[in-house]
Amino acid sequence: MNPLTHAYFALELFGADNLTQDEKDHLIVGSFLPDIHITGLIQFHKTHNQGLEFFNSLTDPLHKFLALGMITHGEVPRGLDYYTHNGRGFIKQKHGQVLPLARKYKKHIGKINGSTIHYLIEFSVDNLVAEKKPEIVGEVLNAFKNPKVKSAITTFSHFLGFSEKKNNKIIKLLSNKHLLNYFYNFSSPETASQNWLNLTFYRNIKRGKNLPFREKFKKLTKFTYYNFKRKINDEHITKLFYEINNELRGEVQGFLFDNHHNLIELKNELLRDIRSPKS
Repeated sequence: MNPLTHAYFALELFGADNLTQDEKDHLIVGSFLPDIHITGLIQFHKTHNQGLEFFNSLTDPLHKFLALGMITHGEVPRGLDYYTHNGRGFIKQKHGQVLPLARKYKKHIGKINGSTIHYLIEFSVDNLVAEKKPEIVGEVLNAFKNPKVKSAITTFSHFLGFSEKKNNKIIKLLSNKHLLNYFYNFSSPETASQNWLNLTFYRNIKRGKNLPFREKFKKLTKFTYYNFKRKINDEHITKLFYEINNELRGEVQGFLFDNHHNLIELKNELLRDIRSPKS
């Protein structure tokens, strides 16, 4: 799932636990942190599969809340991404509903495959989360501005054995104005469609990063032109998101609520670990 969904899921999971603002902020940033693997700075399995190991290595309670956010996101132990991506996860279940809608707009979105449907569903769910709880955007933006979070991220970098240079890259990335705008843009289908266009363009370019310069330049030129053409027609992509939202609106809350039950025991166990006085 995308960042707003992960933040919303984590906050709802801990909704009755009287967290402080700092604890909520660390939980929110932790719920996003696994997806920085798309930058190439970190391998997928290190962010999606090692959250519990990271949690158990920590002593600082706020840092543990960052790890809790990662655990609610990840695949090992079974966080939201496990129930989204694996087997008959939410995206697989909804593929058949969204595919016909995407095909209606094929000339505006280009090639359609499993990844296309995957990302359309994730972006739609983030948009629906912002529709359900408009204040979630502000909560996420404020969490990323909390200066205390930098210390927790540095601890995570040290856990992975990263250099200070790579750690500083992660911190800089997480305070980047474009990333913060990315969160804000999920507030409406119009701006969510722009997020989808931009991330699709980024992924297309990233796939060619190891090509010789001449081929990379050709690829960049091709996709720049292609993306520009699509931006001219982005009202069609906005319409697509309205249609996907209408298809999924009645099902997203049930999916998220069901997965609270899947994580509640682990959440309570780890929260007791944090709250219990240490001898």
